[in-house]
Amino acid sequence: MNLLEHLENKFYELHGARPEISITTPGRIEVSGNHTDHQHGFVVAAAINIEIVGVASKNSENIVNLYSENFGSIICDLSDLSQQDSEKNTSMALIRGIAYMFKKNRKKVGGFNAVISSNVPVGSGLSSSAAFEILIGNLFNYLYNDYSIPPLEIANYSVYSENNYFGKPSGKMDQIACAYGGLVGIDFADVDDPVVTPLQLDLTEFGYDICIVNTYSDHADLTDDYAGIKNEMSEIAGYFGEGYLNDVSEEAFYDKLPELVDNFSDRAVLRAIHFFEETKRAKELTEAVKNRDIETVIDLINESGNSSFKYLQNIYSASEPKHQKVTLCLALTEKILGNCRYASRIHGGGFGGTILVILPDNMLSYYRNEMKQYTGKDCVIPVRIRPQGSVINKID
Repeated sequence: MNLLEHLENKFYELHGARPEISITTPGRIEVSGNHTDHQHGFVVAAAINIEIVGVASKNSENIVNLYSENFGSIICDLSDLSQQDSEKNTSMALIRGIAYMFKKNRKKVGGFNAVISSNVPVGSGLSSSAAFEILIGNLFNYLYNDYSIPPLEIANYSVYSENNYFGKPSGKMDQIACAYGGLVGIDFADVDDPVVTPLQLDLTEFGYDICIVNTYSDHADLTDDYAGIKNEMSEIAGYFGEGYLNDVSEEAFYDKLPELVDNFSDRAVLRAIHFFEETKRAKELTEAVKNRDIETVIDLINESGNSSFKYLQNIYSASEPKHQKVTLCLALTEKILGNCRYASRIHGGGFGGTILVILPDNMLSYYRNEMKQYTGKDCVIPVRIRPQGSVINKID
């Protein structure tokens, strides 16, 4: 029995009827642009074949009745879409916030029953929350709005819900990557209307594989560390009378560097340096992808990792410097793959979670086995870029 059949059977067990539709929504990887989105910079990200799978049907009760095989039952009454402080940091908050944004923007919402299962690890940096949000948004979109709402709008509703109802100060990269699918470059200079550029890159054509390495250091409870990056970058921008670093010229930043060092922490200044370099780097990477220049792609991803380690400093939490599983996995990767051309870097928000590794396909088995020997765990997860965002099909 495959997963979809299993979910259909579970749905019948719970509701006494077969579901109307199936849905899959991808997680995502960040390729370049680490922590630049919230400063209106440029990022490159991709949807991947680690996903949430679900089945669903409308109901007439104005209630979202969702059963997750990972987390159990969630019942959300849509008659009250106001923020509930007691729901902060819960999936219920995400559902309610997305429904609120549909209503606010004069879209239709209504009840549905759903059963879902996810293989997107929570706290892994693969955007389990964004995948869930995009799935919920597209269920409302398909069941009540004739699938008429474009991916960017669904992503915007999701971000609002995560920022305000869930309480996490995230940017928009994760949701856009999950909503669009494929590899995309995203320019956040106009954060209300970011420019999304689809890119084509099949690394297997060049003899490379993509891996996510689970460091087994859950980063789900590191909201303060993430907020610290955003706040410190914004403080530097504020010195120039701007809200975001993308609105500060790099030349003006370096001209005022002595004053900045006198008025802000060294780490804040370093993080600003990372922003300027990383935004340029992500743009260069999009051109390398368009030119099918795989060597430059590999070099730029390594440079991104180097900058994140030294300047952004999101490899481990400063509050727990003895816990450095990410650093350890990067060091082991260098030991194992040091004699071949590869790329490795912290993945996503950082401070824990996963690292991204791009390596020759003939090294995958060796790398996986060696990492298992060192860590005692099968921590290497091969992934592929998934061309689609959410995919919905009617069930016959």
